[in-house]
Amino acid sequence: MIRRLCLFLLAVCLLSGCTKKSSNEEPVSLRIATLDAYSFESTYRDYFDAAFSDWDLILIEIPEESSSFSESRWRDWLDTEKPDLLLMNVFDYRRLADADLLRDLEEFAWRSDMDLGRFNPAVLDYLKGNEQGRLFGLSPFFSTSALYYNKDLFDRLGIPYPEDDMTWADTLNLAGRFMNDSRLGDDEFGLHVKWVSTPFDLMNKISYTEGVEYVNSQTGALTIDTDGWRNIFGEVVDAYRNGTFRTQTVEGDTRDGTTYYGPEALAQTELFAQGLAAMTVDGDSLMRNLKAGEPGFRWGVATGPIRASDPSRAGWFGTGYVFAIPTVSSKPVRAWESIAYLHSERMGRASVAINGDLLALQDDPAWRGDEDYRAFYRKLPENELPAYAESKVPVSFFEPFNRLVDRRIDEVLQGKSTVEEALASIQREGEELMVKAKLESEQTAASPSQ
Repeated sequence: MIRRLCLFLLAVCLLSGCTKKSSNEEPVSLRIATLDAYSFESTYRDYFDAAFSDWDLILIEIPEESSSFSESRWRDWLDTEKPDLLLMNVFDYRRLADADLLRDLEEFAWRSDMDLGRFNPAVLDYLKGNEQGRLFGLSPFFSTSALYYNKDLFDRLGIPYPEDDMTWADTLNLAGRFMNDSRLGDDEFGLHVKWVSTPFDLMNKISYTEGVEYVNSQTGALTIDTDGWRNIFGEVVDAYRNGTFRTQTVEGDTRDGTTYYGPEALAQTELFAQGLAAMTVDGDSLMRNLKAGEPGFRWGVATGPIRASDPSRAGWFGTGYVFAIPTVSSKPVRAWESIAYLHSERMGRASVAINGDLLALQDDPAWRGDEDYRAFYRKLPENELPAYAESKVPVSFFEPFNRLVDRRIDEVLQGKSTVEEALASIQREGEELMVKAKLESEQTAASPSQ
């Protein structure tokens, strides 16, 4: 903790020592709208104070209910508060971008000679996932996933290491070589993925990578009896039949409808970190944890399972808060100065000095002096910027639907039905469950509150 604090103070000193004061200019006040003032204060305040010590920062909290704001309500709020800079989540960013309420940052970057080519293409691809395909915001940090592997386990069984550009099918086939080898211990896994406790959990992981959905969130239409799902279904069923993949159920403590997981339960999900799994698919935080401790085995990392139809995409993806300039900003140039600073080399080097999150700038691995991190910069995201539209699928639909799928999968595994029969049954019965869930939802909404 002391070392981390010293590094942070060193970084702030570096930043403040390299930043020009604007004492001869007019005092600057900047209205910053944020969903969470505490997060701003704890994450960004020191950086702003170091770089713009003579700026007066006025924080405005975006209402918690902003996720349900209509476009007109957003316009009214922006017209009333007139923020110069926005710090928001990706849902609000997508909504404001589609509503044409944000300024195009590519124009600012061009005018200030910012080289967008230094950014991880995945970050730009993700943030351009709006209706216009333009860059209306930037985020200094991102997170994504990769395929980790235990070199000692691979060497012990004489199996070649995983490589970049492997699909889920490739990954499962490789895991199968472990599970079918008698030298593997009873408590060891070829592939272990946290919180995957049923075959349907694994199917959802794969479908997410492949960009395949089983229900339309806006219409409620089921689309599981399709070629895409037929391939995924068959792939997972084969993996379970062949013993390639074993699920692990972690028991938590359920109280008042909420399940809590204590330290012992959480430890059961970390089989890779314990040296008991040859491979896992996990986020960048696992790499930091492995490097911070001594796992007791040699390990490596490759790009996460790629999308079979588009090998350029792999790994779930997300950014931190997005910085954007609203069209109502009275100080767009100053707002851009702060955005450019937060995405500068100086800021990036200071961040990696305290072992921060993955930087949007793809120089991150070089500044860390650690090429292992390069795996997180090789692929575009498998997921798109989330749409702001609220799902029309009743929450009550999912639990009975999941149970239905689990039953049909079990029947296939027992040889009582085929993949084709199971999918047809899930499609038919799932549609009935959807009708029932929608009817119950409508009745609940129409009932007077008690």
